[in-house]
Amino acid sequence: MIFFTTFVMLIRRRQEGMESRLGSPARVEDHTVRLPVGTEVKIGDYIGYSLSNGEPRMMVVIDVIHPHMSGASVADDHIEVTCLPESRIIGWDAEGC
Repeated sequence: MIFFTTFVMLIRRRQEGMESRLGSPARVEDHTVRLPVGTEVKIGDYIGYSLSNGEPRMMVVIDVIHPHMSGASVADDHIEVTCLPESRIIGWDAEGC
């Protein structure tokens, strides 16, 4: 069982300049973010949160593994998201990976 220890903001930017935001509990471990099952997240979304010192952090989702997908463990009770810091994504198309 995963204990969610952080609160993150999931941001989905749409082509027409609009964005949607959804707050969610999470467990953040370096470039891996674990979210509750049922959380709507996809490649190209942004995840924002604050570090323990209050510094804001923004990362871009580059991979999402849901518990029902191949590669997931039977014991998985969460969605596993791989992210990179926004600064490392400049010029990289998240949808074209």
